[in-house]
Amino acid sequence: MRRVNFFLSAVSAAAIAAATASHAQTSLPSIDIGKPKKVTRTAAKTKPAPHTSRSGSRGGGNSAPVAGGEATVSADASGGYGAPGSDKGGFGGAGPAQDPFNSSYVLEKTSIGTKTNTPIMETPLNVQSVSQQVLRDQQITDLAQALKNVSGVIIAHGATDNGNPYDKIVIRGFATDTIYRDGFRYSGGAGAAFQQFANVASVEVLKGPGATLYGLSEPGGLVNIVTKQPLDEPYYAVNQQIGSLADYRTTIDATGPLNADKSLLYRMNMSYENNGAPFGSFVDNTHSETIFLAPVVKWNIDPSTWVKVGRLSR
Repeated sequence: MRRVNFFLSAVSAAAIAAATASHAQTSLPSIDIGKPKKVTRTAAKTKPAPHTSRSGSRGGGNSAPVAGGEATVSADASGGYGAPGSDKGGFGGAGPAQDPFNSSYVLEKTSIGTKTNTPIMETPLNVQSVSQQVLRDQQITDLAQALKNVSGVIIAHGATDNGNPYDKIVIRGFATDTIYRDGFRYSGGAGAAFQQFANVASVEVLKGPGATLYGLSEPGGLVNIVTKQPLDEPYYAVNQQIGSLADYRTTIDATGPLNADKSLLYRMNMSYENNGAPFGSFVDNTHSETIFLAPVVKWNIDPSTWVKVGRLSR
């Protein structure tokens, strides 16, 4: 009895499905989409040209009006003024990193990763820099204090064989006492962390191996000190710092052109630091006195060639 019922149910279901399909085919009307219509486009209306205007430069000078636009001074991400991607601009024409009025904590470009003035975002290495504004705001006087702003870098304290204290730079766990100045290597020795900072514009740190570009170096990374360059606009600054235990420091910064066409530029950085004398420090009969001079003369032979002569005394 179950087999007969199942067979009849299947036959009735098939008949219903066939009847529904035939009904659907005969009940649907035909659709005529017709011929495609042509779409006409009207020409866009021309906008009236904007009014010409004058825009003052950073130094307060007047800019000539430009027809159909506005003469403006563009600023890049690092706070320097000039065309995007340009190395020039800023006060004195030496770039944003050298601009003494650049208040940005971020420098868009560095040279430590590729030995060229390349944006950090395009550098395939871990690079970090400490700008001139950071050095001023923190009143930094040596390299050990500046490197506290860089992650992965610590200053290890130790003592020499005769008991004299010293600090060593440790980058990613590897100690190094070799520092680069403007891309050139010099051995700092045990006191590398206490380099004078009167003529320093910024500090660059390359994290990781750099032997491909710099030769023999520690795999943790390396440090490059960028010194202040002569500017083609006059700039003068005097700074006085006073600390505890009769610690005081005076710095002088002077730069500008030496001739009318600004092909000869100069810069003089000086500092005098006295720690403890004549009142004495927290260690009896101990004090230090340091005089630092860094004169620089630069000759711009043509837009792409220059010669710089300087002397470092410490």
